Parts: sequence; C-alpha cells; structure tokens
Amino acid sequence: ELSVDEAQYWHWSQNLDFGYFTKPPFIAWIIALSTNLFGNEEDSFILIDNFYEIQKGILPHSLIIKSISKSRSGNINVLLKENQEIRLQQHKLKEQLLHLNLLLRSEKSKKLMNNFQSIDLRYKDKIAIKHF
Repeated sequence: ELSVDEAQYWHWSQNLDFGYFTKPPFIAWIIALSTNLFGNEEDSFILIDNFYEIQKGILPHSLIIKSISKSRSGNINVLLKENQEIRLQQHKLKEQLLHLNLLLRSEKSKKLMNNFQSIDLRYKDKIAIKHF
C-alpha cells in the first residue's frame, strides 16, 4: 500500500510538469520512467525508494551503478559499471548499507576490494566477497 506522499508523487507522474507546489519535477519524472519500464506495480515504487538509499550508500565510494533489480524473494541486486554485483535484502537494506559503508571505508578492506566480483550482504553475521 502506498503512503500519501507516494500516491501524490505517482499522481504527478501521470501529469508531468516542470515543477509542483512542494517539489521539483525530478521525482515525478523518475516515477513516470519506472512505471513505463516496469508497470504500475507497487514493487516499482519500492525499487525507486531503494534506489535512492543504495545510491547514497554506494556513490561516495566511487562505485557506479549500472542497474538495480529486485527478485520475488526480496533480494536486491545492484550491478555496477564494471559488472561487479552487490547483493542485499530489501527488509535489511539500511543495516546492510551501513555494513557496506564501514567495509568500504576500512583500511584493512581496501586490498579485499580490489577486483571484487561480488559482495553479498544477505548473510546474518558475515559479508561474502568473491574475487575475479
């Protein structure tokens, strides 16, 4: 079920303009693009919300997002520009992004982060890193 704000943003996306009373037009344009690509399913809105959270967690570390997809089981796969992948769980997204942020900032992990193929944050007590 959509919140009041999400419903308002969706309504704006059906009536695109150069600005709205309380917000600039970008959110409506993004929703219009995603609903044209993925349909009007609620998962489309959840993916948009997650996209902003993921972007905030990944971009400060110079990792460039190529695509984000969500599986039926609630897993989120982030594909990076160099075909690297980060796997997260939707219901633990903020917690897992915090762990990723700590990992990426750690001096000890910088060597581990060179040429990684995937980072899997879905496990309860560990972060799995696969290398090329």
